[in-house]
Amino acid sequence: MEKWRELCSDEAVVADGFDDAIIGVTLEGNLIYDIDKAAQVISKSVGNAEDAMEYVLFNCVGAYVGPRSPLWADIR
Repeated sequence: MEKWRELCSDEAVVADGFDDAIIGVTLEGNLIYDIDKAAQVISKSVGNAEDAMEYVLFNCVGAYVGPRSPLWADIR
């Protein structure tokens, strides 16, 4: 996260625990996360890839927390 801190807005919403999934910053200063990398992070705690992806899609990608919400990219 530290390498992205200087590029993102002070008001940018950070998805806790997903620092390894950050792939960029928008022109407005919002963070961009890779959906697959986020699922890999979650799979360590839930045990399988399918449940991890479902969690990320429902709880992260599907969440809107204001204009500084992060963007979630599917770069497959």
